[in-house]
Amino acid sequence: MQADKCPRPDRFNPYFYQHCWHTYGHKVYQGGCQWLANDVFPPHVNSTNITFIPKGGTHVSMKYRRPNALCNVV
Repeated sequence: MQADKCPRPDRFNPYFYQHCWHTYGHKVYQGGCQWLANDVFPPHVNSTNITFIPKGGTHVSMKYRRPNALCNVV
């Protein structure tokens, strides 16, 4: 992902993870290994924000908007 994309629900954008991976990467990796070993995936990690972005100048109905999903970075 590009570093300046929209932040995830915890307000960290891809730049944070790219820039600080040497500090937090091992913890993210350990968390992933625990999720796989215990067969439990924390629901908040999979959260996605969905928004509707206007396509043009007139916004009379939903057909003039397009959905946009803001997915997690990790």
